[in-house]
Amino acid sequence: MNDSLEKTSEITKSLKSLGLTKYEALVYIALLRYEGATATEIHEISGVPRASVYPALDKLLNKNITVVSNTTPKRFSAACPDEAIKTLLSNIKKDAENAKEALDEIYERRQAHEKGHQELIWTIYGNENITAKTKEIITKAESEIRLILGYDIISRELRDILSSKERKASATIITNEWKGKIPENCKIWIVKKDIEPEMKLEGKYAGICIVDDSKVLVSMDPPDDRANALFSESNGFVRFFNTYWYYITSHITKQHIAECISS
Repeated sequence: MNDSLEKTSEITKSLKSLGLTKYEALVYIALLRYEGATATEIHEISGVPRASVYPALDKLLNKNITVVSNTTPKRFSAACPDEAIKTLLSNIKKDAENAKEALDEIYERRQAHEKGHQELIWTIYGNENITAKTKEIITKAESEIRLILGYDIISRELRDILSSKERKASATIITNEWKGKIPENCKIWIVKKDIEPEMKLEGKYAGICIVDDSKVLVSMDPPDDRANALFSESNGFVRFFNTYWYYITSHITKQHIAECISS
């Protein structure tokens, strides 16, 4: 008896994760044990309070995992477990899609509000988080990617991101050296070694990534070796680093201090 109660308790927990309440789960389990049961019989089999049986049955009928007869008294039957689980999972998927649509609308309204009223700059901590953000903005870029960074920050992950088929935008990189294959649709400016310190291309983590003239990720190189970065889509932040980009590119091309290679 105890084993049976324990098993029922475990099944009830699993059914609750699929969207049923405790009483709905107990009623459904009872109907699997006794086909064509009345509300009174369900109360006796399941242990669900008499007053709660009909509300639970109504919910199960709405979820399409029970059926009711046209007899007096009414009798109820449960859908087979395979069909019931499929139905419950389908309901969860529909609810999730509806929730996502509603949440996306709320999020988009917030973003529009933020862009119109304040310029936010976000701090990102840790190499994994910085790499994940870099991958996100590069793969979602629509027209142009610009990078200023030392070659020692160009990790295998970043090379994979640049070489990914997901990347659609063209890329221009200013760096101090390049090894191996150049990714497709990519132009690389290699700054001469005697000018590197002036161009700030040294450091384990330091670098700038500008995407579509609308997003900027600036990686830091702190003395305590804890990588962090700043990310923003604010007009002022983007405009500042765009200006810096044009200053650097103008300087290296006019002074002939960089070699350009491309795929």
